[in-house]
Amino acid sequence: MPASRYVTCLSAALWYVSQGVGVVPMRPALSKGGSGKPAPIPWIKWKEDGPLRRADQVHEIWREHPAAQLAILLEKGLAAIDIDLKHLPGGRAPAEFPLPGAIPGAYVETTKSGGLHYLFRYRTPLDPGKAERVTGLGSYVDVFHGGLLIVVPSKFEGAPQGYAVVRDGGIPVFRTLHEGLAASSPWLAVAWEERWERSQSSSVPATARPERAGTTVARPEGPAANPREVARALAAVREDAEAASVFKDGKRHPDGAVDRSLTEFWLAGFLNRKGFSREVTWEVVEACPHTKSPHDPRGFARFQRQVWARLIPG
Repeated sequence: MPASRYVTCLSAALWYVSQGVGVVPMRPALSKGGSGKPAPIPWIKWKEDGPLRRADQVHEIWREHPAAQLAILLEKGLAAIDIDLKHLPGGRAPAEFPLPGAIPGAYVETTKSGGLHYLFRYRTPLDPGKAERVTGLGSYVDVFHGGLLIVVPSKFEGAPQGYAVVRDGGIPVFRTLHEGLAASSPWLAVAWEERWERSQSSSVPATARPERAGTTVARPEGPAANPREVARALAAVREDAEAASVFKDGKRHPDGAVDRSLTEFWLAGFLNRKGFSREVTWEVVEACPHTKSPHDPRGFARFQRQVWARLIPG
């Protein structure tokens, strides 16, 4: 990719359309979106009329709106891993779900909030119209395979910083989306697969579902945890100052809010390192008041349990 494409949003837009990627000009000032948070606003009705796909369209729009910023449309097997570092307590990823690594040789950029984007392509299509994005993986990672993605060199009025290139690599191509995620982080591939499958209706044919890369491990339905082992695990938590604090107060965001997923992941990793089984770990984690959903006390951990079944030895 020529370095000159990063100089302006116009040059970047022209490069993307030359690669067959649709682009959407964005207004330069952030506006409040549906969630009430400042968000970029498209300058065209791209959902009705489609993105810009030709160089002459790009030139025309940027002549009219020279301050327009840039988004690309994730379609035709183009995907992005979005890492939101501001959601990590203390700026550090949990040991059990470490920061996904950059895909070898791939393009990497920083976002307006200091996060990261990894871009890649995949050849095997997913079921159309379903689950354009899978969010909250490990509490701080989103996987986008549909919709718009803001890219370099966009910089919005009122944003902490602009988008910037970290590594000027290419956009690698994988056979499946799962393989692309696995090239970044094995836990991320497993977590995405579980969450994506859970979002699908029972009518989705098996051939449209993401591949399991040779593994079909599911949550074990074996005997219940030994009560004595559960008591021993709880004692281990109480005897460790940090573990006792996490169990009592939860893992928290910088704003003080409890992060239920990170609390659960932290306790799971602690107990796993102590040698306790998954069954015992689940009992202790569910006993913690900061890992339960108020609407479904025993249902909050289901997604994480399926991930643990792949990643933590029984």
